[in-house]
Amino acid sequence: MNIFKQILNFFSWLFSEIQEQSGSSPSKKKKVSKEKIFLGQRGFVG
Repeated sequence: MNIFKQILNFFSWLFSEIQEQSGSSPSKKKKVSKEKIFLGQRGFVG
């Protein structure tokens, strides 16, 4: 997987996190936790 796709995924996750904190829809939450697991495997999230 190329680095640009990883960066894009990271910003997608970050944006979802920000939306969740500002009280977005619950459906985002499932996506966020899935992204966290995905990115965690790639070393983006501790």
